[in-house]
Amino acid sequence: PLFLPMVFTNPFGGSFEFSPANYHTYAGGPQYAHLVGDSGWSDTVQYTAPSVNGMTFTVMYGFGDEGSDSRGDDRIGANLVYRAGGFTGTAAAHAVDYGLDFNASGEEGTQYAALLGGMYDFGTFQLYGQFQHIDNDLDADDFSMNTVTAGVSVDAGPGQILASYAFSDGSRVDGGDFSDAGDPPDPIAVNDGGDRNTWAVGYELPVGEMATAYATYFMDDIDDIDDEGHNVGAGMQLRF
Repeated sequence: PLFLPMVFTNPFGGSFEFSPANYHTYAGGPQYAHLVGDSGWSDTVQYTAPSVNGMTFTVMYGFGDEGSDSRGDDRIGANLVYRAGGFTGTAAAHAVDYGLDFNASGEEGTQYAALLGGMYDFGTFQLYGQFQHIDNDLDADDFSMNTVTAGVSVDAGPGQILASYAFSDGSRVDGGDFSDAGDPPDPIAVNDGGDRNTWAVGYELPVGEMATAYATYFMDDIDDIDDEGHNVGAGMQLRF
């Protein structure tokens, strides 16, 4: 229920390599309070209400697996999407119980997450924005993360320039060394900080009716890590 709202309110969509919004949401690692439940839920029932004046409401419930070591037990989430003219606005939230394999802390708990996003299409360019809050309520401690994302796509020649920036400010969880089989995890430690800055810029060029060529530069910087991560990619998207 949070994946699609995240996708259509950032210029890089659902890219797991070049979208700062997607990277902060799903690729942060558990110590950075990333979203549990992944981008799709199995064993789930969903209800989508009829659209009224551009407003659509969807609610989902996922049945958890048996056993305390399963991830994504008892998942519930919902989103609200509003479209009118060039504007798209969305609000989404979920609550997911997770087992011991969620992170190295060795504790169970519940994650609560919420997202507000918007996009406006001005014709020659589109503006995007998101705010996301993730809170992990563990048995003994909790840690959270707030993320703000902004982006733009601009017509440039025969293609489009895409640019996006994401900033996260949150607490991080450390501890839980499972290196010795059978030993209990180390005590959990929640540390403040863990700021993360990520940005990407790219160019998309339509090639006929079935293909789009792209080139993108991506930079990821996390506090307390000496080196920044730099990715450059180019490729072709084919549609059938």
